[in-house]
Amino acid sequence: MGWFLMWLHLFLIHFPSFSSSSSSFNFLCHHDESSALLQFTCPFLQVESSSFLNSYPYFCDEYLAKTKTWINGTDCCSWVGVTCDTISGHVIGLNLGCEGLEGVIYPNSTLFHLSHLQILNLSSNSLSAYIFYFKFDEFPSLTYLDLTYCDFIGEIPSQISHLSKLTSLRLSENNELSWKETTLKRLMQNATNLKELFLDGTNMHSVRPNSIDFLFNHSSSLSTLNLGNTGLRRNFKKRILCLPSIQELYLSGPIPQCVANFPYLQVLDLQVNKFHGTLPSKFSQYCQLHELNLNDNQLEGHLPKSLSQCEYLEVLNLGNNKIEDNFPDWLQTLQQLNVLVLRDNKLNGLISNIKFKHPFPRLMIFDISGNNFSGLLPTTYLRSFQGRMIDPQGGDNSNLQYMDMQLLNSTLFYDSVSVRIKGINSTLVKISRNFATIDMSRNKFEGDIPDVVGEFHALIGLNLSHNSLTGIIPRSMGNMTTLESLDLSSNILSGVIPAELSNLNFLEFLDLSNNHLVGDIPQGKQFNTFSNDSYEGNSGLCGLPLSKKCGPEQQSPPSPDKLWSEEKFGFGWKPVAIGYGCGFVFGIGLGYCMFLFGKPRWLVMIFGGQPKRRVKRRTRVRMTNGSTMDQMIQMS
Repeated sequence: MGWFLMWLHLFLIHFPSFSSSSSSFNFLCHHDESSALLQFTCPFLQVESSSFLNSYPYFCDEYLAKTKTWINGTDCCSWVGVTCDTISGHVIGLNLGCEGLEGVIYPNSTLFHLSHLQILNLSSNSLSAYIFYFKFDEFPSLTYLDLTYCDFIGEIPSQISHLSKLTSLRLSENNELSWKETTLKRLMQNATNLKELFLDGTNMHSVRPNSIDFLFNHSSSLSTLNLGNTGLRRNFKKRILCLPSIQELYLSGPIPQCVANFPYLQVLDLQVNKFHGTLPSKFSQYCQLHELNLNDNQLEGHLPKSLSQCEYLEVLNLGNNKIEDNFPDWLQTLQQLNVLVLRDNKLNGLISNIKFKHPFPRLMIFDISGNNFSGLLPTTYLRSFQGRMIDPQGGDNSNLQYMDMQLLNSTLFYDSVSVRIKGINSTLVKISRNFATIDMSRNKFEGDIPDVVGEFHALIGLNLSHNSLTGIIPRSMGNMTTLESLDLSSNILSGVIPAELSNLNFLEFLDLSNNHLVGDIPQGKQFNTFSNDSYEGNSGLCGLPLSKKCGPEQQSPPSPDKLWSEEKFGFGWKPVAIGYGCGFVFGIGLGYCMFLFGKPRWLVMIFGGQPKRRVKRRTRVRMTNGSTMDQMIQMS
């Protein structure tokens, strides 16, 4: 019994040390890998969040500064951005994308000690290093590698071909990177499971057209291919376009018919190239397209009606081409369409053929500017515009959803749409689902602006400029509480600027120039920020910021009450002013006559009573003499 108590006493004395040491055994992370992570990030500078997000606006939504939360002596498997194998405890994932790191990765970096890595994301950091410093062969288990926008330079080393387990390789937007044909070919031969290949923006001038065969080795697995802005030759691109397993394709050069028959293609982005000829004439009834972007090419001819078979289409951007046709009203069948951009083509005619009670029910961006459409504005289309449906009290921007496509293991792909907003052309790389714009400018529309536009509670931009619209600016526009840009310039609008527009607290851009508007310019709030340019070409406008003041002649038409009060007395202020003027001139003339000739008898009769009797000269002398004598007697 005594021995038992002694052992119990010793155990209780040493229990804290046992418990503390045992807690260290609960760490999943290996000590050497924890040290390697800390040493890897130590030499880097970390930029401030504001300057960082300005540098990478299209690739990074937020700045988390994950490495600042890493604490030495804690389990690295719990660190933000670090993933460990739940059994072995080895670090298998490192996600430092958009971390704001600045520095150089040298060959002796402890990053290369993490030999069990399967996922490595260093995208959108300013690493500014020669790519041959990067020891790719130290990561034999790597399946996902993202070095997008890292400022790497030089020729990609052949060691990259050792990454035989790769399923996704992203080297986009490293403009100083270049490929040797042998390196690329060997990589494609070894990485037989490759599904995603993003090489856009890298230099592939040395890759010959007849080397396309190595891509066909992956025809059953490769689903996403981005070779835009790589300098590939046209024959090369034409063969790539017909890879049968492709789901997403970003290229440049002519469009063969085969792209319309891809059974799995969901994203086809061929924008800003020199594609010519016509669109593929027959899209498959099994079309799976979610996004078709052929913006800024040289395509012509008609729009194929078979495109209506792509029932999942969300984004259709055919802007800046030479397409000559009527408005494709048959697109109303596409109930999922969010973005429709047909700007700067040769489309013409009326927009009036309504086939559904609610056409385009999900449309948020509608841009048909720069065509030859005529007639009235398409009010029926506007009534079903999705920008009306969002609650104006819908909450803050932190809950915004984005038009993304959760494809290929939840990879996020951004849609790119060019719109004219706030007076400038802007390219939207990431489109909020709450972002709504209408641009029908530079056409031949006529008639009134419908009151229904006031129901667009979610609209960010409205551009109806350079048409032949008449009538007044609807007062209902004051209800467009989220509006940031309003352009009604170069029309034939008349009347006053509604005071209700001063309720638009987010309005940053206003252009009402070159119309027939009159009266006072509303004052206060956002209207105090606009310059003369917003109102020029309206000779009837007055008030700040114009130099023309609002005097009586420039004021707005009088109210009915004022008109009634003037008519009650039979005349207004103008006859009274004329009367005052004439009376003043008459009075001056009469006074001058009195000075010369004395008071007229008729005037004295009116204002002075009976005239005094005239005294004869002799009597006046006698009276004078008498008074003089009296004065002399008194003096003596």
